Amino acid sequence: MIQLFIQHFSEAQKGGTNDIFPKYFFEKYSPQQIQARKLVYEQTGILFADNFQQGNTYRSFSYTKNMMFIGIAEEKIGVDIEKGKIRDTSVFQYHSMQEYQLFGGKNWENFYRLWTIKESCIKYLGLQLDDMKDIFVKHIEKKQRSINKITFDTQTQSHYKNQTIQTIQGKRDDLFYAVSYDF
Repeated sequence: MIQLFIQHFSEAQKGGTNDIFPKYFFEKYSPQQIQARKLVYEQTGILFADNFQQGNTYRSFSYTKNMMFIGIAEEKIGVDIEKGKIRDTSVFQYHSMQEYQLFGGKNWENFYRLWTIKESCIKYLGLQLDDMKDIFVKHIEKKQRSINKITFDTQTQSHYKNQTIQTIQGKRDDLFYAVSYDF
């Protein structure tokens, strides 16, 4: 079982800082849907873990600008969401030319596709952002899939040391998102 939620919120609902998750999201969904509610808000709303396990349920969180992505599953899970924008081109170095070629070339869309895939792998494996350089996307397959009305168009296989990670990735307008999970 896997549940995914992407929620839009305003700056007022968020509280104006990137360190605090919007209480609005947790008011919208019942405690039965978001069983991690008290863990996330134990310390005045400040998030102190991106991924954690409570009982037999795993959770992963990501947010960008005014969007939050939450994954809840019975197995390990990692999620990432990014709002695409043009940056300094030096960030292209985070991915290899072979990885860009899997997606059809080096451009901003493919940068964010690869970034969200790798960051969801980082959360899935419990790594740090510095470990992104050791994660390599080796295979992609264009495959439509929908979970909780969230549409994904790509399934990938990435490698970190001796581990293989399956990830699904999608895009809506300038929003990129990915889920690493035991599919």
